[in-house]
Amino acid sequence: MIDIKIRHTAVTSTGHAGGIKGQDTVCAAVSTLITTYAAMMQDAARRHLVEGLEIRLEPGDAEIRWIWATETRPYLMMLLRGLKLVDEACPGRIRVEHIKHRRAR
Repeated sequence: MIDIKIRHTAVTSTGHAGGIKGQDTVCAAVSTLITTYAAMMQDAARRHLVEGLEIRLEPGDAEIRWIWATETRPYLMMLLRGLKLVDEACPGRIRVEHIKHRRAR
């Protein structure tokens, strides 16, 4: 099972989908989505839309963290939609936990 946690200033992905290494389409799909999200955040950081960006991408273990970001919500929506499509195509192989940030009133 791949566990993906999405928080206000971080996206983490750990684990494997359980298929044959190098042939698992679920692992490949999640890796592609996470890597694309990381690249989009790097592009945003170069445009000064993200501050304090740290990225670690390893097989079965990815972490993308930042201190502050603006105008990057569409990137997150792309990631969430893609992960939902993967889960719909192959139920039970990934688990997504999206903890939404509550703004102070």
